Amino acid sequence: MRSNKLKKNGFKTLLFFFIILVFAAQNSCSTTGSMTVAPENRIPVIPDQPQKGTWESKNVVLEYEFVKEEGTIGLFIDGKTKRRLDQVALWLLFLDSDGRLLERESVFNSGFRTKRTRARRMEGTIERAFEVPGGTKYLAFQSQENPYRGR
Repeated sequence: MRSNKLKKNGFKTLLFFFIILVFAAQNSCSTTGSMTVAPENRIPVIPDQPQKGTWESKNVVLEYEFVKEEGTIGLFIDGKTKRRLDQVALWLLFLDSDGRLLERESVFNSGFRTKRTRARRMEGTIERAFEVPGGTKYLAFQSQENPYRGR
């Protein structure tokens, strides 16, 4: 009888540590300096020169324009989603010369759709200003999209 109780408690302890390990591994991928963006996804930052471009993920399309002046970046985005989503979040990544993450700033977050709210589309313009961390050579975008699951 005691042996079964020990096995149960040992299994629970092992499961608890495994869950902590999984969460630690997930969080370490998005911490400063541990995430690297591929060269084809980096947008070079050229001071005092307006830059334009497009960025696309599976469900989001952005046309962006930004300019870096005196330690800040003014960002203008015209964005839309390709389909309805339960949630969409967009971040601006500041990267060093090797493409490593220096800082991540939220640009847009629709919040999560509940049963009472309608599925969301990201449409329209966003205008934001951000302080630029020292050593920033590139920018990149990152998004999280949760597809519409119906009612």
